[in-house]
Amino acid sequence: MNEVKLYNRIKEGYNATTHNHNSFKRVVKSINWDCTFTEDDELYYMLNGFSLSVGCLNPFEEKCKPCIIFSDCSMVNLRQLQT
Repeated sequence: MNEVKLYNRIKEGYNATTHNHNSFKRVVKSINWDCTFTEDDELYYMLNGFSLSVGCLNPFEEKCKPCIIFSDCSMVNLRQLQT
């Protein structure tokens, strides 16, 4: 899967999340990541040069703050969902 498709899949899951159904968590867990680890209370998911860092997998929690970094070092932060 190329980086744009991966980004769109994560973003769509994030935006589709409701209090009753965490699509973001489901999408993140369904991707076959090369490497996953936890450091400084952040979760990191890496696939080739693409990475996702997140405080938690619940978009309604303030500490979630997903940050996506592409292999060309460009970065996108997803906005926090409103409760």
